[in-house]
Amino acid sequence: MTNRSVYAMAAVLAVGLAGCSSPEPPARPAGALAPGTAEIALDGALTETTHDVKCTSDGTVTTLTTGNEESGTTTAVDTLAEPVVRSAELHNVDGFTGSYWEQLGPAGEVEIIGATFLIKGTATGFTQDNPSARVSSEFSIKVAC
Repeated sequence: MTNRSVYAMAAVLAVGLAGCSSPEPPARPAGALAPGTAEIALDGALTETTHDVKCTSDGTVTTLTTGNEESGTTTAVDTLAEPVVRSAELHNVDGFTGSYWEQLGPAGEVEIIGATFLIKGTATGFTQDNPSARVSSEFSIKVAC
């Protein structure tokens, strides 16, 4: 075999191997979650991470649903101008069930990082330990659609 043949085979092999490698997926922005992931925190403590996520849009309002019938959240975010939390409902998240409604207390916050929504606010409700006592809990819901 001549040197020319060896070089030609090496070139073909190199091109073939380069074609087989898959491109790196684009890096997520800092603070973003992997798509289909949600993290829920109460009073600063992470209580739940789930991959049961559903994001639906109706006009400028995006509804973010996490978890299942046993434990989860449903949040409505309006993105018409600056993102605004319209409502957030927490159902049995670490024993807490409560809700946040726009204009019925301190304003909630929304930050959108790529396809990740970060919603913060204060929900009023009750705990399983003492369902007759009304309590407030600061929440953070981070959802990647």
